[in-house]
Amino acid sequence: MSDPQVYGKRQTPLGLLSIDSKLLYDRLRQVESCDEIVTYQELSALINRDVQDAGRHLLATAREKMLREHDVAFGVIRDIGLKRLDSRDRVNTGPGVIEHIHRSAKKGARTIGVVDPALAPDLRSRGYAFLGLLGSLALFTDSRNVALVEAATEKEQAQLPQSEMLRLFAE
Repeated sequence: MSDPQVYGKRQTPLGLLSIDSKLLYDRLRQVESCDEIVTYQELSALINRDVQDAGRHLLATAREKMLREHDVAFGVIRDIGLKRLDSRDRVNTGPGVIEHIHRSAKKGARTIGVVDPALAPDLRSRGYAFLGLLGSLALFTDSRNVALVEAATEKEQAQLPQSEMLRLFAE
């Protein structure tokens, strides 16, 4: 491999997998059934590193590549391993993602806090923009609004266009 300084802190250039990530990725590619569980013990043995600790990032890279290149998602079975997600499982990841976004938006808005009027105009406007965006995300991901969208999509049995989603919140 080339001198690591060529890539800054990265040991591998962007787009190339480390050997260990490639080994994990190759193992995940072999999973064809949604019933199969790939244990952390097996994955750790493949790379001689604990994929729940020092090798966690390698497993994350392999999972991301599976999703990006093959549209195959893996879920975590706590302290056991990974399971290939079927369509139902994939949909059921939605509430957790929405809750995470909601908490992150609220925390981000609290971190920014009140925009100091003494800030330079460009910083002040950025602060207001971020507060507005984070407030909107928190509003849209509030449980009552999520229920509102679910009810509307249940009626339509299809994904709503963004303009219709915004109309729901305007009411």
